[in-house]
Amino acid sequence: MTDWKKIAAALEPPIPAADIEKIVPVLEALEAAFRPLQTSIPPGTDVWTGPEDTQ
Repeated sequence: MTDWKKIAAALEPPIPAADIEKIVPVLEALEAAFRPLQTSIPPGTDVWTGPEDTQ
């Protein structure tokens, strides 16, 4: 799993410690939910596809 606290500490400007404690559990839950989906995405798929791309 990603070390979100380490990433947050390296940012400029840094994220306040109190905010990190609130944010990290949410990021960990998102990562846990999306990791299994990662295997179903074919290589070379665009990172973002929005409504403007389907026209």
